Amino acid sequence: MSKKIKLPKGWEEKELSSVVKLSKKDFITGPFGSNLKSSDYTESGNPIIRLQNVNRFKFIDKNIKYVSASKAAELSSHTYQSGDLIITKLGDPLGKSCLVPNNEKFKFGVISSDIVRVRVNEDKYDKRFILYLINSPLVANKLKELTQGTTRPRVKLSDIRKLNVPLPPLPEQQRIVNKLDALFARIDEAIQLVEANLELIPSLKMALLEKAFKGQLFGEVALGKNGLPLGWKKVYWSDILTIKNGKNQKAVIDENGQYPIYGSGGIMAYANDYLCSEYTTIIGRKGTINKPIFVTTKFWNVDTAFGLCPSDKILPKLLYFFCLSFNFLKLNKSTTLPSLSKSNLLKIQTPLPPLAEQNKIVNKLNNLFQNINQLKTENQSKLKHLQDLKKSLLEQAFQGKL
Repeated sequence: MSKKIKLPKGWEEKELSSVVKLSKKDFITGPFGSNLKSSDYTESGNPIIRLQNVNRFKFIDKNIKYVSASKAAELSSHTYQSGDLIITKLGDPLGKSCLVPNNEKFKFGVISSDIVRVRVNEDKYDKRFILYLINSPLVANKLKELTQGTTRPRVKLSDIRKLNVPLPPLPEQQRIVNKLDALFARIDEAIQLVEANLELIPSLKMALLEKAFKGQLFGEVALGKNGLPLGWKKVYWSDILTIKNGKNQKAVIDENGQYPIYGSGGIMAYANDYLCSEYTTIIGRKGTINKPIFVTTKFWNVDTAFGLCPSDKILPKLLYFFCLSFNFLKLNKSTTLPSLSKSNLLKIQTPLPPLAEQNKIVNKLNNLFQNINQLKTENQSKLKHLQDLKKSLLEQAFQGKL
């Protein structure tokens, strides 16, 4: 149960429905069932706001669907207008809230059945204060207690209306909003910088891999007639590795098994038998085909995953690094589920340095990737700290401590 909060002087605990002028008309959800079907969607007209368009404090203007003006009129009791506050009542987490954009495109439209629209009485309540309140841990915890369903958690409109929330006088609401706006602006600026750093990491790794397989990881090099660094050659996979087919795992699954069972997405279970030896790279045969996995132990691979077993001509980790640099999607011939064939894989060509140089490249990439992964961990930690700081500020705000 949510803890009872001791409110500051002048604050009141009221039902959320009290923040609107007319609790029924101004606090509504979208139409159910056959009242709004995908067959009602049009290429233009009045926009529908759906679950995927709402995030905390942010409206997502993507994949917008529309209904005709006549359909919107038919659904007049389920409409929104620019500036309305909207809340999600389905999904995990519940209760994400933002404001409808104040522009011509979203001047008027319809909400889906997963959305609640709240039209705040701005004579008594600051709309942005209510927005901060609904997105706070206080309301999130209350909604979690009211959740129904496990696969697709949802909460009833009547329960959202009856939520008891702390409401200070209007001047205090405005003071809190001004302070949160200023603090969140600074935190969001820091979050954007951290997220930009995280977005750069995959391209940084790819740039290093590209240099590695051009022989440029240690600086510029002289090239031979084949366009590769002197002493390098280009070889087919059929010359440097074998591909081990996976097998159905049902007969070998053992929860106490010593060998992991791998699919293309990672460990699925354990067994007491194996198909592939140590230091093998896994790539997907079907489904996830572009996310190689390097496995240092013996393992069983399922029938949707190939094991790439290197010969003594190429270091296992160098093969893995090449797989990271290669776009397997270009070999996909399927129009439905992405898939790879063994025959096409064996035709792949890779630059092959002498073994001594392979060792140098692997060691250098190992060190560089370790540093990059450490940088990623540090930035993820910073991001979590900043997000937790926002939650902490919201907790303080609605306890009258800000």
